[in-house]
Amino acid sequence: MKYVSQMYNFNISSVVKTILIVNFVIWFALVVILQGLFFEKNYVFYFLGLTPNRIFQDFWLWQTFTYMFVHAQGVFHILFNMFALWMFGSELERLWGARFFLTYYLVCGLGAGFIYLLSLFIGSSFFNLDSSSFSIPMVGASGAIFGVLFAYGLIFSERIILFMMIFPMKAFHFTLLIGLIEFVSLINSGVGSPVSHLSHLAGFLTGFLFLQSWKKIQNLKIRKWKRRPTHLKILRNESNEDKKTYH
Repeated sequence: MKYVSQMYNFNISSVVKTILIVNFVIWFALVVILQGLFFEKNYVFYFLGLTPNRIFQDFWLWQTFTYMFVHAQGVFHILFNMFALWMFGSELERLWGARFFLTYYLVCGLGAGFIYLLSLFIGSSFFNLDSSSFSIPMVGASGAIFGVLFAYGLIFSERIILFMMIFPMKAFHFTLLIGLIEFVSLINSGVGSPVSHLSHLAGFLTGFLFLQSWKKIQNLKIRKWKRRPTHLKILRNESNEDKKTYH
C-alpha cells in the first residue's frame, strides 16, 4: 500500500528515540571522550568498527553488529545519520510497529555489513582489488539508514520531500535519485573511498530483499490458511460482548 502526500508527523517514535540515544551516548562517551582524549590510537574503531581483516582472519563477528552504532569523531556524520533516521524512521515505525521496525533496521545494518565484506572478498579474489581497504574500519549506521530510506520511498512514494531542503520531489523519486548518486559515487571513487558508498547501496539492496522475502512469506501463509480444511464447529452467541473481530 502506498501513502499519498500529507503533512509530516514530527513526533519521534519509541524505537527511533532509543536508537538515537544509544548512538549519541556511544559516540560521545567512547569516541569523543575515551578515544579522543585518552587513547593515542583509534582503538574504539579498531574493536567496534567493521574491519574486514579482523573478520576474515580473527573472526571478530561482533563487528558486523557493533559497527552500526559507532560514528566518526566529527559531529556531522552522526547528525546526518540520526536526522535521516528521525525523519524517515519514525513514520515507518508507527506504520509497522516497534518490533518489526527494529527487526528491519537491524537486518538492513547487518545485511549492509555482510554485503560489504562479501564484495571485498570477491573483489580481492577475482578482480585484483587493492587489499589496503581490508585494514580500514567502517563505522556508521548508514547501511541501516539507507534501508529505512528505501522502505520509506517505497511505501510513502507520493510523499513530497525537499531534496537539499530546496527542491520538492516525491519520496519515490527522491529514493531513486539518492541511489543513483551513490552508484555514480561508487564508480568514481571506488571501494576504498572515505565514504563507503558500497555499504549505502548494500543497505538499499538488503531492504529490498527483506521486504520482498517478507511479502512472499505472508502470501504463502495466506494461501496455506485458505487451503486448510475447517473442522471446527461454530457456536453462535447472540451476546454483543462476544462479537469481536481479531486481526
